[in-house]
Amino acid sequence: MGICESSGNSSQPSNINNPNQNQSSLPKRDTLILNNGVIVSNIGGHTDDVYKKIKILGEGGYGKVWLVQHEQLGKEFALKIIKRRGNIDRKVDNEIKILTKLDHPFILKIIEFHSTPQEYHIITDYCPNGDLHLEINNKKRFSEREASFITYQVLLAINYCHKMGIVHRDIKPENIMIETRENSGLLRVKLIDFGVAKIFQKSVANQTFAGTRIYMAPEVIKANYTEACDLWSIGVILYVLLIGALPFQGSNKKNESDYSSANKKEKYYNLDFKNISLSENAKDLLSKLLKYNPNERITAEEALKHPWFNTDDIKNIDYLDINIIKNLLSNLDNYKSNNIIKCAVLAYLVHINSNIKEYTNASRLFNSLDLDHDGKLDKNELKNAFIKYFSLSEAQALNKAEYVFHNIDTDKNDLLESEEFIRGCINPDIFYSPNYLKVAFDYFDRTRDGKIFVSEIEEEIVLDILEHIGKNAEEFDLAGCITNFYMYLESCNEVQQKLLCDEHYSFFYESVTEGVLRSAPFTKFFEQTDYPSIVRSYTISITFIYRDWLKSGKALPFDVLTREASRIIENGYAGIIKK
Repeated sequence: MGICESSGNSSQPSNINNPNQNQSSLPKRDTLILNNGVIVSNIGGHTDDVYKKIKILGEGGYGKVWLVQHEQLGKEFALKIIKRRGNIDRKVDNEIKILTKLDHPFILKIIEFHSTPQEYHIITDYCPNGDLHLEINNKKRFSEREASFITYQVLLAINYCHKMGIVHRDIKPENIMIETRENSGLLRVKLIDFGVAKIFQKSVANQTFAGTRIYMAPEVIKANYTEACDLWSIGVILYVLLIGALPFQGSNKKNESDYSSANKKEKYYNLDFKNISLSENAKDLLSKLLKYNPNERITAEEALKHPWFNTDDIKNIDYLDINIIKNLLSNLDNYKSNNIIKCAVLAYLVHINSNIKEYTNASRLFNSLDLDHDGKLDKNELKNAFIKYFSLSEAQALNKAEYVFHNIDTDKNDLLESEEFIRGCINPDIFYSPNYLKVAFDYFDRTRDGKIFVSEIEEEIVLDILEHIGKNAEEFDLAGCITNFYMYLESCNEVQQKLLCDEHYSFFYESVTEGVLRSAPFTKFFEQTDYPSIVRSYTISITFIYRDWLKSGKALPFDVLTREASRIIENGYAGIIKK
């Protein structure tokens, strides 16, 4: 059994000869919503139990940032340890809240977090090449080619944030990490530090002073601003990259407070490109980003369409060989979400392995298909991919896209976020090893007692993990294995519940006496979930209990349901059936 069903490595989708799949034949799936808020969580225990500290990457009044290594996987991450105190608590809580909402290839990922009465511990991806501030100090000035490549990625991240209703408010070179250096010398970057970010409403001005003064828009200094302030900050960074100095300094180049004074008039912010060697497109974009009036300032969406970015580097920023693309789309097409808990395990393992080649390739494919640059894929964008790479008709490609969305769109918003798409593209077999499964087991074993209960993970995957890591499955408390079926019944309306629990009662008698499950609705359910026989026994038990509950009209707590199911199995079915 794999963590999630997929045929994996075919160069063509296995269903490519059946492009007319329709939604009426699709299996129902569980209704648990999978998003970053589910995958990223407050881990139990202590980070020292999971991560080994290697060296300090940075420190300040807030605390320290460590390079750490995952003890089991050997992978490196960054650990930010922040001392708790009033204002800092609010900032960290805000950053965690914002980051768990965000899922974008050019935004640094939060892996997990932990809090004690004294400290916050936040685990994130590690970018080994430092930040853009250090790069600027070393390089001084960047070519237009280099600067456009960096700026384009930051604009993609900010356009996504603004579409999500989030304003960053502190964009500066120190908050742009260098993820990798391409063979061409160009830099791939990620935006970080959402400590002062804020959820905003369109056309509603913010009045809270936030950010770093030399990158602040004039309206922020005056405490009356919108998300347009982020575009000003990007404009300042772009100017620094191209010119090697801050704009609007005049003769007083060292006085930061003078540069960002709230008393400065609009004429102070007029750009002068005299004696500056830049292309006309670069000058035009700078002028539009650094418009004094935020209502006249270019938006992130508009900036991404600016002719300055019409270069081969930008066009090929996410280039992949066509065979890799077809293989990824094949995996996506073959992905199955029949068991949502299996998929939750896969989601976690994908989330913590963004440095593997399969993840990188899937991420780049996602970017290349996201033609409107909103950081999400809709059905039309996916449909166009199937048309382009598999020569399907529009109707066939749309059916294919509908099928994929049914299986992949786990948060059910009719859009594919980055990691939803990525985990559908990755062959899950790469995670099906004792080492990875032990990590998944420990992740769900929040009490760190070597056991996993109902609230932590569904039994089928636990038994599989236990088998691979050598633990004795006999020790596992099987009473919790009816959780998934309980959720299934709860999702049914009252009429469906009565049909399942009363009208098919006689079928269950045959099921118990003959050792098979004949009831059509449940047969289909079990075929989808591949439950072991002990789980079938629990499911039959819970149906008896539900039948009595429906007749009495009383509410039945889940813990009572579990206890009664265990009792029925221990005492045998005969007396219950004849009752």
